[in-house]
Amino acid sequence: MLKNIPNAQYLSFEDVRTGRVDLNDCKVMWWHLHIDGGIDSMDKFEAAAPSAVQAVSKVKEFYENGGSLLLTRYASFYAAKLGVTKDGNAPNNCWGQSEETGEITTGPWSFFVTNHETHPLYEGVDISTIDGKKGIYMCDAGYRITNSTAQWHIGSDWGGYEDLNSWETSHGGVSLGYGGDGAVVVWEYLSSETTGGVLCIGSGCYDWYSYGVDTSADSYHGNVANITQNAINYLTSESK
Repeated sequence: MLKNIPNAQYLSFEDVRTGRVDLNDCKVMWWHLHIDGGIDSMDKFEAAAPSAVQAVSKVKEFYENGGSLLLTRYASFYAAKLGVTKDGNAPNNCWGQSEETGEITTGPWSFFVTNHETHPLYEGVDISTIDGKKGIYMCDAGYRITNSTAQWHIGSDWGGYEDLNSWETSHGGVSLGYGGDGAVVVWEYLSSETTGGVLCIGSGCYDWYSYGVDTSADSYHGNVANITQNAINYLTSESK
């Protein structure tokens, strides 16, 4: 990020909480949270990220003053803490492995973007036809992946959302990407006249670090960076 985003800087939540930085100069905040073994409840999230919880009021002020957020992997739980969601819920279908013992992929991994191919998040990213649907490959075979996932199960069997319309209406999110079973793995909360936008990526394919594996020849892993760059550009335009 520091090499590719002009004027980017790394901050701690302690910096934010204590006011050591002026967030009026900030357009977008990006937080990527990995926890070995995964996070599947708000209690676990709060225990794993106490400094972020303690900075909620400052970050909420930033958001309500027009700042935007990119929340990836388990950081997507933060949207509920910030009061961005309508129903106060965090992702309902989550899991993850450990970096050193993650599985080795036997083929390329992807998520689907059917009906969302033209969203700015996917600008310039190669979109393939996978099992008859439009999708994006994020890593190739031979990648060690934790498959750390924070997604939304959609269906009348469990999870609280009978269908996608029910999730979007009651939760307030807008779906942008799906897993193979229809779970929402990429979504956003649209900006308003005063607030910024919030974009969440919880797909297990969105993986930055492959323990013990040289990914320099990976045909698809560059899409992780490309989508991230697009997300920051998009959210910058959504900021007030």
